[in-house]
Amino acid sequence: FVVALHNLLKNKIFSLINIGGLAIGLCASLLITFYVLHETSYDKHWAQQVRIYRVNTTLDLPNRDPYTVSTSSSLLSDAMQKFFAAEFAAVARTRSLPQQVVIGQKQSSDTIVGVDGGITGIFDFITTAGDLQKTLADASSIALSEETAVRYFGNENPLGKTLTLINGTAKDYRVGAVYRLAAGNTIVKLPAMTAFDEAVGDFEMQTWTRNPVSTWVLLKPDISALSLNARMNEFSDQQVDITRFGAPAGTPSSKRLRFDIRNITGLYLDASFEDHKAGGNQSTVQAFAAIAALVLLIGCINFTILTTARSASRAKETAVRKVAGAGRTQLVVQYLGESLLVVALAMLLAMCAVELLLPVFSAMVGKDLHVELSALQLGTMLVLMLLATGVAGGLYPALVLSQGKPLNLLRRRSTGGPKGEAGLHSLLVIFQFGVAIALMIATAVIYLQVFYISRHDAGFTSGNVVVLDDLYGRRAVNEQRYALKEAIAALSPVQSASLSSFRPMATTAFARTSNIYAFADHPGETFAMNIVATDEDYFRTYEINLLAGRAFSSAQDLPSPPYRKDRPVAGAASNIVINETAARRLGFTAEQAVGKVLIPPAGTVVPAGTAFSIIGVVADNQLYTLRALPRAEVYSFQPGYSDALAVRFTGNLQAFMPQLARVWQSVMGDAEFSAHVVDDLLADQFTQERVEAKMLVSFALLAIVIACLGLFGSAMFNVERRTREIGIRKVMGAQVRELLALLMWQFTKPVLLANLVAWPVAVWAVLNWLQHFPYRIDSLLLIPLCVLSGAVALSIAWLTVASNTLRVATANPLRALRYE
Repeated sequence: FVVALHNLLKNKIFSLINIGGLAIGLCASLLITFYVLHETSYDKHWAQQVRIYRVNTTLDLPNRDPYTVSTSSSLLSDAMQKFFAAEFAAVARTRSLPQQVVIGQKQSSDTIVGVDGGITGIFDFITTAGDLQKTLADASSIALSEETAVRYFGNENPLGKTLTLINGTAKDYRVGAVYRLAAGNTIVKLPAMTAFDEAVGDFEMQTWTRNPVSTWVLLKPDISALSLNARMNEFSDQQVDITRFGAPAGTPSSKRLRFDIRNITGLYLDASFEDHKAGGNQSTVQAFAAIAALVLLIGCINFTILTTARSASRAKETAVRKVAGAGRTQLVVQYLGESLLVVALAMLLAMCAVELLLPVFSAMVGKDLHVELSALQLGTMLVLMLLATGVAGGLYPALVLSQGKPLNLLRRRSTGGPKGEAGLHSLLVIFQFGVAIALMIATAVIYLQVFYISRHDAGFTSGNVVVLDDLYGRRAVNEQRYALKEAIAALSPVQSASLSSFRPMATTAFARTSNIYAFADHPGETFAMNIVATDEDYFRTYEINLLAGRAFSSAQDLPSPPYRKDRPVAGAASNIVINETAARRLGFTAEQAVGKVLIPPAGTVVPAGTAFSIIGVVADNQLYTLRALPRAEVYSFQPGYSDALAVRFTGNLQAFMPQLARVWQSVMGDAEFSAHVVDDLLADQFTQERVEAKMLVSFALLAIVIACLGLFGSAMFNVERRTREIGIRKVMGAQVRELLALLMWQFTKPVLLANLVAWPVAVWAVLNWLQHFPYRIDSLLLIPLCVLSGAVALSIAWLTVASNTLRVATANPLRALRYE
């Protein structure tokens, strides 16, 4: 221990570089580890986590790619309980509905979840007041989470209190229980629960064509999810009615509607659902876990480079120890002990840095990275990291320093190190700079792709558009939406306003609604296309180009007939507008499509005898999402099914928003004002990519810093070893520039080789990543990006070694010759 401290203090620059490089690597690795632990911790706190599954639905509609949603039909629960009675321990539906909550004179909007009583047997509820089971069995009672109870009633006892929920109709509920869910990150949101009401949205609740609920199942012990999923097609064929999907007679149900169950612990990172983004991404988490390992490995490599470079200076000490009787085991223990001491000091610095930087890093990634680890778990993780890093970084130097005979060790002091050491250093530098260059390329590609896609022509003009949403689900708001539109349209900055079924980038049921169509003369060929309910001002407000025909006009077009089964309008005619993709799917150009008539196939939810006449074709637009190609869309003149009001205005946003809020309050009273700037909605589509880019920039810089520290230390020791050689060369007439070229080339070669290694790996990785985007930057841009990243890395390497090289190259040759 004394010798270790003596060596650290004797070689202060070496010690600072070594400990600093390791501390940076450990700090970065710990930060990423906390991020990975957070992202992989979702729903792993449930007592029965391995047995909790959600049922997901895959729809395979005609002339459309299959897509998967995280919700299911309300009819699915009963059908599954009958078919899988021997496999399911519990089944429960949850349905989240935005509702108006009225308590006395206070009114607010909130999400109320209708649940089946079986939910308490699946998730871990802690009842803090009242009787949760009894409350969920009573159609006039409501259970509140602790946070919701405090929000509604403050410090008062909520039990027995009455509140009114308004969703189409007003209904009073008595608070019968207060609960909290087991603590932990989860995708399960249950702020307030009522008994599942089959009468709410009765049409949606009695059909397989709508998916308004989440269906949760608890498997019995030892039941395999794989075996269940293998039987899902059989279940669908036997239990599911697809007559309203427009399928030809005799079509198996599994050809149109399929189900699968997925464990709750993987849902947060599952990005395969069209109706929602779970919030995480498995590939991203795996990539950053690999980066954490690579950054830590770079720190270990840095340590190995510096320690082996310094091994020649300790050759005399090692020889004396051996002559005095030290065995190789004793020397290995000594030098490994010194390695662990350096790592322990570096870890202490790293932990201090993590404590300071974790809040900043949490803000950067937009997550609370306060990871719940017990003292034992944290201590075990740190000890394992200490041992792994100390042994991995110090084992080779320990073996190098302890090998050989004393006489050979003394010779090594003048020859500059063991045979092959220079080659090892070059390989390690190649790896370090290869990782840094690859990270630089990946960072540049992410920034360019996000910049490109955010400026891609989405088929509509998003600037100076504000959208008010959540209109349909609030009865009082819904009844006043036409008055609201007129009042807003009267404002002087407003150019136009339009009611439609969903706001841009929404993933609501309105945004995903589709119908099936056919031609009257070819009823057997069907086409599934998404429905957008609009008014006559929709295309003008969003500035969507009309390619052929005309847009809707209240003077020429009647609102489309309702599609609900309980209000059929037989023989009605409707005018519709379609987009380019829909026209192509139907087999027409924009001009040819105008005037064509579509009909609903027999048995679908659209009333029999309805005809749809195409009066216009508009340009493709991506109001639904920027992450996919434009959908085939049918625009129907149905302002009665509107959930959003888009407003195009002129002038300054900050000046306009207060005017908008005042009009809302004058028309809607105390109803909650919900407004979104469309430009912000578009930008939010790529928040995750921006976070990834920031993280990559940070860790690419850290990787470069660590690599440069190793290069600096290696250059320092290498130049010292060659001091006499440089002196002789100068005496023989070598110029300073020739000496600089000679010494710099030694460090240029591994960095150039690092480029050759990093480029193909980085190109392969980013090309795979770019496949997730429908519109991508030109892959030829990767060539200049690779060259630029390599040039930056080489410049940094030159700057790193230049000071040591220049100092020795310009020194007096007499001093160099006197060196030994």
